[in-house]
Amino acid sequence: MRNILTTTKSGLSAMAAVGRRTWLAAMLATSLTATSGEFATAQSLYDEAPSSMAFGNSAEQGYGLVSGAAMDEPEGLVSRSGRTSTQSVPATLASLPSVNSGGGYYDGGMVSDGVASGGVPCYTPGCDVSWYVGYEALYLRRDGDDNFTMSRFNRMPKFDYEIGRIGGRITAGRLFDCHNGIEAVYTGPFKWQRSSDVTSNAGTLISNFVPSGDFDLSSINTFNNANQHVQTYQAKFNSYEVNRTWWTWDVLQTLVGLRYVNYEEDYAFSTARAGVGTGLFQSSINNNAVGPQIGAQLIRPASLRANYGIKGKAAVLANFNDSNTFMSNAGTVLISSSDKSVDVAGLVEMGVFANYQIVPSVRLTAGYEFIYLPRFATVPGQGIGAVNLNSGSSVMTDSDVFLHGASAGVQILY
Repeated sequence: MRNILTTTKSGLSAMAAVGRRTWLAAMLATSLTATSGEFATAQSLYDEAPSSMAFGNSAEQGYGLVSGAAMDEPEGLVSRSGRTSTQSVPATLASLPSVNSGGGYYDGGMVSDGVASGGVPCYTPGCDVSWYVGYEALYLRRDGDDNFTMSRFNRMPKFDYEIGRIGGRITAGRLFDCHNGIEAVYTGPFKWQRSSDVTSNAGTLISNFVPSGDFDLSSINTFNNANQHVQTYQAKFNSYEVNRTWWTWDVLQTLVGLRYVNYEEDYAFSTARAGVGTGLFQSSINNNAVGPQIGAQLIRPASLRANYGIKGKAAVLANFNDSNTFMSNAGTVLISSSDKSVDVAGLVEMGVFANYQIVPSVRLTAGYEFIYLPRFATVPGQGIGAVNLNSGSSVMTDSDVFLHGASAGVQILY
């Protein structure tokens, strides 16, 4: 009996060991079967992808023009066979319009072009935008020279912010592929004006002119002890650009181009003195500056539809400038001179901006602009207070012009 019990106990232990091993083997077999099935499905999708799906190289895509967001989102890609594969797709594509036949707006799912590519998803955002056109209304002000006046007892007000007749920036661009393009930009026309009109029945108005050389106070007696002083000061600005552009990654655009800037100023000072007559002083300055420029804009996505960033341009310009000066006193011409010269000038343009995509091919833009023009000729920079026979005989180009203001507009991508 002891042997039987001993044998039985050993047999039960052996059977339990065999059972445990059998259960482990069964679990392992089940796991291998499931893994093999998933591998087969993945392999099937992989084998099908080259023929039915176009996967872009993210390192070669230019999202800068159409950036939306920085985070990646899982999106369902539908292959030609109808199976769905979830991939991680840059969410910057969310605000991207497709210009291919049958394309659409990527927003919550990848849109494919069924006609042109047989259901191939669009993975080339820079290529999808072939043209872009934009208009920005600029509310600019010509700053500086606030204290300039030739009437001793009266100052002109500051230049105000102006929109002008068109009063903005028009941009038209062409993208040849995901990276390379050209664009043309026009900014203007802007016209700022400040003026003053002061009268004195007692004839107490005095000018800031200081005669020298062959002139004395009697030569300009209509400007002093006058009954009326009227001043008008105008400034005009136009800019034209042609740029070669490069779109890199989804955050950077760089450019090299040619820029032409026309900046003009006109000043007129008229007087009237009872019993003596009238006087007139005029100064006109014209800057025509042209030269190469470089630039860049850095974009940071804020959401699926919005982005913001900074931009800047810098140019070295050859400034072809000229001036004309005229002065008369009681019908006698005192000064009538002009001069032309070519000098080196510059341009620095900076700005901050934000964009919001409202529909697939339309976005709203807003920002603030700064334009700095060093070594330009201005009326106050000519030293017109000193009146002599040499006045206006040479152009002085050591003045700086500073423009700044807000912008708002719309951009169309197609």
